[in-house]
Amino acid sequence: MVRYFELGFVQHDEVVRRLMRSRALSRATATSTYANYAAIRNAHAEVDATADKLMQDGVVNRRTLPALMALIATPVLLITEIFRPAGLAAFLSLAAGGGILFMAGKRAYSARQSHQLGDYFFSLFVLLAGGLVILAPYLIYDVDWRPYRIAFVALLAVSAGFLLQTPATMEEFLRAITIPSVWLDQLKLSGNEHKARDRWLDEVAESIIIRHIEHIIHSLIGLDYQKYLVEEDSEGLRKLRDPTLTVSTKSLQRIKRTLSRVDSGSIAIAGPRGAGKSTLLRLMCESSKDDLAVQMSAPAEYLPREFLAELFQRFCLAYLEQQDYSPGPSLIPNLATKKRAFRIIRDTTSATIRSILAPALVVFVIWSLVQDWGSVVTSTLATSSEWYRSLFEVAQKYWRDYPLPTRALVLLIALWVRPRRHKWRSLRWHPEPRLVVQAREHLFRLQVDRTVSWGFNAGVSGLFGGSGTLNRGTSLKHLPWSLPELVGALRHFMEDVGREQKSAGGRVIVAIDEIDRIGSTEKAERFISEIKAVFDVDNCFFLVSVAEDVGSIFGQRALTGKSVFENAFDDIFMVEPLDLKESRILLQQRVPGCQDPFVHLVHSLSGGLPRELLRTTSRLVEMNEELRVLHKRAPRLETLVITLVRDEMVEAMKGARDHLSRTLYRSSFAYVFDLMRISMHRMQGEILPSLTESKNILEDLANLNDMHAIEPPQKEGESNKELREITDIIDRLAVFALYNLTIIEIFSDSHYDAAVAQARNGNTLTSFEELAAIRRELSVSPESSRVAMDRFRKKWSLL
Repeated sequence: MVRYFELGFVQHDEVVRRLMRSRALSRATATSTYANYAAIRNAHAEVDATADKLMQDGVVNRRTLPALMALIATPVLLITEIFRPAGLAAFLSLAAGGGILFMAGKRAYSARQSHQLGDYFFSLFVLLAGGLVILAPYLIYDVDWRPYRIAFVALLAVSAGFLLQTPATMEEFLRAITIPSVWLDQLKLSGNEHKARDRWLDEVAESIIIRHIEHIIHSLIGLDYQKYLVEEDSEGLRKLRDPTLTVSTKSLQRIKRTLSRVDSGSIAIAGPRGAGKSTLLRLMCESSKDDLAVQMSAPAEYLPREFLAELFQRFCLAYLEQQDYSPGPSLIPNLATKKRAFRIIRDTTSATIRSILAPALVVFVIWSLVQDWGSVVTSTLATSSEWYRSLFEVAQKYWRDYPLPTRALVLLIALWVRPRRHKWRSLRWHPEPRLVVQAREHLFRLQVDRTVSWGFNAGVSGLFGGSGTLNRGTSLKHLPWSLPELVGALRHFMEDVGREQKSAGGRVIVAIDEIDRIGSTEKAERFISEIKAVFDVDNCFFLVSVAEDVGSIFGQRALTGKSVFENAFDDIFMVEPLDLKESRILLQQRVPGCQDPFVHLVHSLSGGLPRELLRTTSRLVEMNEELRVLHKRAPRLETLVITLVRDEMVEAMKGARDHLSRTLYRSSFAYVFDLMRISMHRMQGEILPSLTESKNILEDLANLNDMHAIEPPQKEGESNKELREITDIIDRLAVFALYNLTIIEIFSDSHYDAAVAQARNGNTLTSFEELAAIRRELSVSPESSRVAMDRFRKKWSLL
């Protein structure tokens, strides 16, 4: 919805004004989360009012401030005395003497008010008593003299007692003490209020607020709000391989059901280019973490041995990775591993030093509060040594006087501290599993041509400088596997891995993509026939994507007999194009905010093929932004359709003219060339053609096939193949123009109505599904596509 404000469709103030007048707020404030939020907000307001009142009443003033300083400073000074020799006595004397001096300060204030000589003498007596109590440990226990600390504690105690004598001042002091706790309550309630508000907004935002805002925006824009492309985010069009943006289609569910019913098999996945075969293979490989999945592409120039060797290597690597074992020694220095090891050592060393340094600095600061902390350290070490010596003497005494109980106690301690069995097991050498060793051996043999040599040397030194030597050696070399040996080794290893995966509840999935890159159907048949020997393995599933014509060959097996594909594959799945519902889900995931009219448009133009669907959507989003910047306003659906059709037709006419210009009959189709040139010029003008002009251009192109009704004369002995190819190109271009004419008429402002379109979706022959099917039919037969187009146009009253 932010895009509606950014593009200027609606004004923020107007939407807020209408939202405040609606029933959205009353519904939002009737929830339980709002009641919790309101309670916390009221408590926060009360604490804020208490803090403001404390500051406004001036509870921190010249009388309470010294008392507050004494309350803070006195405990700090008292605690520092504990770390000194005989510190406990100094601590107790300061605490007791400070209390007596506090009472002396209170008596001095009373004497000042009564002007009685006896009160003065009593306060002086209490003052002297407090001073003697503070000085007692320094005089009796010969504690180090610190006059500045004694004087500071005494002054704070007397001042606090003198200033806090009156009940009003004491009340202010007690209220001032609560200020830190009030501040803490403010911080706590502030955080709780934000959390409660977020919980409340999360609950009502989607169900109440956003729905009301959408209704207000749509009412402000009018009935044509769906005819503007206001995408919230188009980042999904860039992330083509993001697994979170995929759609669970009927084809994917069908393959999953088939694999769950059998324990092994080879399945061919056929479909037109762009139907999502590669995506389907990737989703099957990522469907379960318990499965061992390998995916690779078939080579354009196939060599069966090299392909199987590469498949063998990837299978070994995938198995080692699943079992969490390294692939073994690498022939190339792994600089990344060395850098990672250096980084681990560096970070560990740094963390250790910092962990030791931080407590050491804290201890240093604490000990620095003591004047002679070196003597304390010496005293502590001496005390520890004395304890160790006393403990050793007691142990000797019990060992000598009570030998049996002492020895029994030592044995119990030995049994208690001994390491358990799992500790010894963790130190024991574990042999690697057999399949892991085999995977490493296969991987090493496939990557390295290895030679192993061994020999024996013997020598004898004789008299007078004579000598004799005997040498014997043998050299072994691993010969490369032949194709049958490679197939046998791969099959045997896959059988072992399949059994292991089956016992663990998993399976093996091998996905081979892009078989159609090999070339003709004959080449694909030879390739499949040479690698199908590894297909029949228990608990192993081979998924192979093939071209659409391969699926048609398999489908004609009842009429033409068995083929190589039928012998190689257990089943062949035809990947169906997306239906309108799946296209809507895919577009709303990748382009949030895409309204139904644009879903209908893109689905019709792409024929439901996912790759073409995303390409057309990307072009539509880009075109929408370009026209908005150019015309300073958002383009409508009709303008976007005309622009999109114009680009598609210009691209098609350029390709047709280029192909026809290289034929022998180009001079016989001068009128065709001229009409395409004029049409491209009219479409590519600086001003976008209007709806009427676009319809006129497309109507002329739709009748392009009538311009070559009379076939040109044919040269002596020349084949009709090239002439039929030319005629087919012109027929397809004419039907494509008729299809685009139908598109701009259907999605024009005068014809398209979302409600009518939704109502007509119930009729198969007039739905957008039929329009997408006609687009796919164009690549099969232009004649049948024209028949279906005429029927569709008649149903929509476009003739």
